[in-house]
Amino acid sequence: MFDSLIMTVGAVVLGIILITLVILTAWKKVPADKAAVVTGLGKKKVITAGGIIVIPIFQRIDYISLQNVRFPIAMQDAMTRHGVPINTEGIVVIKVQNTEEAILMAMEQFNDVTPAVTKEKIIDTAKDVSEGKLREIIATLTVEEIYSERDKFASKVLEVAAEQLNVLGLELKSFSIKDISDKNGYLEALGKPQIAGIKRDAQIAEADALRETQIKTSEAKRLGAAAQLEANAKIAEAQKEADVKVLEYEQQRQLAKAKTDASYEIQQNITNMEVINTEMDAAVLKEERQKSVKEAEIQVEIAAAIKSTELAGRKAERKQKELLETVVNPAAAEKQKAELQAEADKIKTVKAAEADAEAKKLNAEAEAAMIQKTGEATAEAIKLRGLAEAEAMEKKAEAYAKYGNAAIIDIVIDKLPEIARAIAEPMSRIDKITIIGGGDGSGGSATDVTKMALGSLTAITEGMKDVLGFDMTEVMKANTYAGKTDKNINFNLDRLTDKEKAAAIAGTVAALRDNLLDGETLTEAVVEEPAVSVEIVDPIAETEEN
Repeated sequence: MFDSLIMTVGAVVLGIILITLVILTAWKKVPADKAAVVTGLGKKKVITAGGIIVIPIFQRIDYISLQNVRFPIAMQDAMTRHGVPINTEGIVVIKVQNTEEAILMAMEQFNDVTPAVTKEKIIDTAKDVSEGKLREIIATLTVEEIYSERDKFASKVLEVAAEQLNVLGLELKSFSIKDISDKNGYLEALGKPQIAGIKRDAQIAEADALRETQIKTSEAKRLGAAAQLEANAKIAEAQKEADVKVLEYEQQRQLAKAKTDASYEIQQNITNMEVINTEMDAAVLKEERQKSVKEAEIQVEIAAAIKSTELAGRKAERKQKELLETVVNPAAAEKQKAELQAEADKIKTVKAAEADAEAKKLNAEAEAAMIQKTGEATAEAIKLRGLAEAEAMEKKAEAYAKYGNAAIIDIVIDKLPEIARAIAEPMSRIDKITIIGGGDGSGGSATDVTKMALGSLTAITEGMKDVLGFDMTEVMKANTYAGKTDKNINFNLDRLTDKEKAAAIAGTVAALRDNLLDGETLTEAVVEEPAVSVEIVDPIAETEEN
């Protein structure tokens, strides 16, 4: 029984295996780009993009491609409507329609042993149909229509050929004309006028474009040149303004620097002088302090000497008292007392002299140190003042070199008071002037004295003219009111009496002595009561009187 069970199970398993093998063998899968037709055991079945079980022996399956098929066509000497033979070349694209009816129809028309042979049959049939329909369409058109309206020509061929190919289960996807030609040069002659016109239009367009280009180029150059000139002008103006600003800035900078340098030098001199003064004050204070200390020490020593003297005196008094008490002879005691008193006075005098000498010595040392410090500070101040004056003289020299005679006149005018004072100083010591005239009453001697007094200044003026090289009075008169109005002041002493001449001489001498002639006229300098007594003596007149 167990054996029969095993046999049963084995048979079942074997049956399942056999059924599985049969199913796997009979199952046919159809790719997406193909169609399959199963025949046998009833109605034909069309399968696309799927699978089906085909029972061997009882059924058959055939495949046909659904892909596009592309092939060229060529037509030689096809006659047009006007009898002109032309050659055409084109490209045709077809495929089997993806419908059950079209697939069955194409399978009936073109199916063969292999798919490759089936494809060749489809191409041959579609080519014959396309060429035939192409020839028919060419016969209805002229060469000009075919050549100029290629798209329209191809559309007509596609429309006519597609109807016949649909009957065969095929779909005409596209039809395009690749080339049209002829052996007689008809198309070439047909295109020459157009080519000539096109060339002519192209040349005209090129000439117009060139002319327009030249016009625009010239205009652009003109505008560019104008813009360049304007830009150059603006640049020059900006550069000019920049240069002016640079000059102004440089002037301001130099002026500020000059002011700063001058301020710095002035402040430096002030600071140096303050430092010197401070050092001098400190030195003086130090010396005074040392002097005070020395004086205090001297006072201490003097006090010590006095104290020592007092102690010596007290000691002498004690000795004297002892002698008086112990010595019987009063005379001897008195003598001893006198000797002790003399010795005490001597010690006191010596100590006082030593203290006074020490005080004088210390005072002398303190004064010498103070004088030395003061001298050093004064020398430093003189040195700094000399440097400042030297720098000032250098600046003055630059100014004098710049202003020439005017600067020299300025110096001379500053020194005129000293010159007048030096001239008047000898005359200031004159208390009385006695003039001995010639006796003719002309007053010539008085006139000579007055001229002598004024001639000193004239001689100095002439001497300065020789030294300076120009007349200082002429230069000064040129810039004064008197020089501009040509006002002259002349002195004529011949018309004066002896008394008036004496008064004039006395006034002149007094004016020179007191330095009153600086900026005044002679008549303004003469006073009614001169400080100098002038006496005019006429020897001849006195002789006649006697």
